[in-house]
Amino acid sequence: MSLSNLFPSPSIRNASKIAPAAAVDPEVPFHFLVTVDNFFFGDFKSVSDVAIEVPVYEYNEGGRNDTPLYLPFKGPKKNGQVKLEWGSPVWTVLYDWMSSVEVGGAYRKEVFVYQLGREGVPSRIFRFARAWPVSWNRGGLDTSKNEWQMESLTLVYESLNIVTTRAQLLMRL
Repeated sequence: MSLSNLFPSPSIRNASKIAPAAAVDPEVPFHFLVTVDNFFFGDFKSVSDVAIEVPVYEYNEGGRNDTPLYLPFKGPKKNGQVKLEWGSPVWTVLYDWMSSVEVGGAYRKEVFVYQLGREGVPSRIFRFARAWPVSWNRGGLDTSKNEWQMESLTLVYESLNIVTTRAQLLMRL
């Protein structure tokens, strides 16, 4: 799969400039493209709660009465639950994935989140290893408002890798 297929240029993504009737998405200056096991999963506007926590062991050292000593050895690191919002996921993939979360199921997948810049080129790549969905929220249905319906998908993961790319610098050459 080539990068040009995965990250089309902004002029192609903004269908309203090509034909007003073919407008699909509003133009978003920054957004996230998500793949699950190397298959396109959807576009998202917000990715939040990306975190790693190291539990702290509090140790009262003899002779040190004013403050305890803190050590990072209480237990293993804890990963947060990443939340993807305002998504347009591929529904069959999401439904199949949510349905596979059961004992003995193959529900842990590699999730890549590509943070795209204004040019549609990735500036950061987040890899969530062995991730799986814990909740999906569609939000309420309301026709009186002229705004996007907020959706959210929450994933848990075992490890996190972040890569900062220099692809935007190459686009300017």
